[in-house]
Amino acid sequence: MKQRLSCVVAFTGLLSTGVYAQNITHAELTKCASIEQNDTRLACFDRLMHTEQAQAASPRPPAPPQAAPQPPIESTAKAGAVAASQTPTAPVRKSEPVAEFGMEAQRQREQAVDEISATITQVAKDPRGKYIITLDNDMVWKQQDTDYFRPKKGDLATVERGALGVFYFAVESGNRRIKVKRLK
Repeated sequence: MKQRLSCVVAFTGLLSTGVYAQNITHAELTKCASIEQNDTRLACFDRLMHTEQAQAASPRPPAPPQAAPQPPIESTAKAGAVAASQTPTAPVRKSEPVAEFGMEAQRQREQAVDEISATITQVAKDPRGKYIITLDNDMVWKQQDTDYFRPKKGDLATVERGALGVFYFAVESGNRRIKVKRLK
């Protein structure tokens, strides 16, 4: 197993080096490697990599714009409408999505409510003996675990968000809480 894994890692490493070293010749690498002074040798290798990265990052020339056929203009009112519709709009910023990359979940957590409180309006049990609790804000929660818990109609309840998408249900008159799932 270890041998297979090391072969896969080595093969992947060879493939990735082939992609980056396409434009750097062996002679250039040998020339840099033969330099005695450390700083000068490092500067030589850095210069090779910077030129390689600059070549890889150079944009392709844009395609020539093609003129779209324009319909004949029948009146001056239509001409103004056509001219207004053809005015260039503000360019869409691509930096905003890039700046937000990886922060979407953080933004959602900042906007999410961590805890709610409401009064219990109805308490029922399902066929397996787990509580189904209705609150005065029309939320319905179902017990997920089998812990001992006795909610009563009229109790002030608190539902709080836990780790990994779990919700905990507690009543003000008790010191226990149960794991719940929202049904409605």
